[in-house]
Amino acid sequence: MQPHAILLLLFFFPGNWAEPEALFLSPAGSYMLKLLHFATFQNSTSMLVGGVGLLGDMELGSLDISTGNIHYYQAWLHPALPKEDWDVIESSIKSYVRDFNRLVQMYAMMPYPFVFQTSVGCELQSNRTVRTFFNIAYEGQNFIRFCLDTGTWEQMQHNQLSATAEQLMANASTLNEVIQVLLNYTCVDVLRLFIRAGKADLERQVPPIAVVFARTAGPAQLLLVCRVTSFYPRPITVTWLRDGRELPPSTSTVLPNADLTYQLRSTLLVSPRDGHSYACRVQHRSLGDRSLLVPWGRLSPSGDAAPEPRFLGTRSRRADGLFVVRALQEGTECGDRGRLAAGRGRHGRTVGTEIQVRPRPAPPLLSEPPFPPRSAHSRCRKRQRMDEGRSVPLAETTAGRYGGCGRGTAGEGRGHV
Repeated sequence: MQPHAILLLLFFFPGNWAEPEALFLSPAGSYMLKLLHFATFQNSTSMLVGGVGLLGDMELGSLDISTGNIHYYQAWLHPALPKEDWDVIESSIKSYVRDFNRLVQMYAMMPYPFVFQTSVGCELQSNRTVRTFFNIAYEGQNFIRFCLDTGTWEQMQHNQLSATAEQLMANASTLNEVIQVLLNYTCVDVLRLFIRAGKADLERQVPPIAVVFARTAGPAQLLLVCRVTSFYPRPITVTWLRDGRELPPSTSTVLPNADLTYQLRSTLLVSPRDGHSYACRVQHRSLGDRSLLVPWGRLSPSGDAAPEPRFLGTRSRRADGLFVVRALQEGTECGDRGRLAAGRGRHGRTVGTEIQVRPRPAPPLLSEPPFPPRSAHSRCRKRQRMDEGRSVPLAETTAGRYGGCGRGTAGEGRGHV
């Protein structure tokens, strides 16, 4: 078996991701190859096995918990390694799982059910140094790890389980030699091959969508919420500005979306009558040197916000005080309103390195529902609303563009972006 085939076979060790917040975190310019696996022992005769292989936060493949088969998710993955290596890996799965199961059943003294986990991999850092790891956990807690410098196993918890596991692993001299070779050389070699093969996916960038809205938090308190979603890669900075000055951070944990992007929220508790203006600033790699600035408006002494803003962006909508802005790249077309570039844009303007969106007075709300019945077609065709001092046919509004009346049809949307 080739060394990198042995490395990927470690994918089928019982796994550990006892510290989930550290699973995907690598500094900018660093790449991590990580193999995770779990084995759940339900009783003396039953075991569930599953796992996943990751390059950064990109899933390379997984071990089917029902069939024991490996599913590969990246088209470039198989060509990155010789076919014979993949064949050896898949043919070795069943025998490995069987042997490990027998080993645990022989030495396990803990009550059922219980879970063993393993995390093994390497990280190629931006300064070209390498970090490796091989950790084993029980019930979500790391209890033993392999120290590459000394070639020995080290207890991470001082208990009977750690002592027994350390003794068992210390006697596996052949395995320890293989692990040293894998972590010292093979892991990084495979990681470099995967980085080259998956370059396009690793460099993928998706700009964020920012949503700003408010909730009543108490009789004299207002909770401003900045929800940022649909961005990739994961690192992002979200801050609140009060009258242009940065406030202490108050962001939530970054969470994954189903479409392989991320989301988070940042909240700010304010007084409804403080007279200040607030804005949510988003900084992300996809925006380059600029940042996305989403203003909320100035809170008047009466407790009301300034006229509800309608922000420029590739997507915007007005719904109960909620506004959506997608960051525009320089030169990106903005409907039929021309291009937004540095120092240009009719409704948006670039200030320094920030994309700032200018609030406009909100148009009056329509009295009819957004999806009028067909019987009202001829009547609502003639209805109009005022928008920034000019007459706009209802066909250009939300009601029109969703098949209600006039020229608008689903998906046309001739209103302002």
